[in-house]
Amino acid sequence: MIITVSDKTRFKFTARGANRADLQFDATTLGVGQSVSVGGQFQAGTPPTFAARAVFLRLQSIVGNFASILATSGDGKTGGFSMLPCGPILGGRSITVLTFNQTAFAGVSDLNGLTARPTLVVKGLLFYQQTPGSMNNVTWSPPANVQVAKQVHQLPEVSGP
Repeated sequence: MIITVSDKTRFKFTARGANRADLQFDATTLGVGQSVSVGGQFQAGTPPTFAARAVFLRLQSIVGNFASILATSGDGKTGGFSMLPCGPILGGRSITVLTFNQTAFAGVSDLNGLTARPTLVVKGLLFYQQTPGSMNNVTWSPPANVQVAKQVHQLPEVSGP
């Protein structure tokens, strides 16, 4: 199905307060791999189309492996890191993860406890950035996948049989 957006389409977030980085979400930052909900008008045809009145960016969890710390502050929570998603949806490209003092950490106390193994699950809002930017001493160059983390969970390492 083809989904069309216009200059009247509204872009919003499903989770209030989750965009701690105040990143822009609009037609230019809509990208592959984002979890969105769309409201609008269905139009039958070949192919069928859907005229979007509103597009909502949803919280999503991304499973991946920690790559490197990009920045950390004195509280150990504010800063960011890069990770490689386990699935192919982003084409093997890394994600820049932004963290804040409100970010919940599970399995580790803060950014300083992250390790290459085991796997991470990061819950937050995923943005597709078409312009360079920075936040919390973390910078990115476009095109970039930037996730504003609400929770970072490092899973326990599983030992063999």
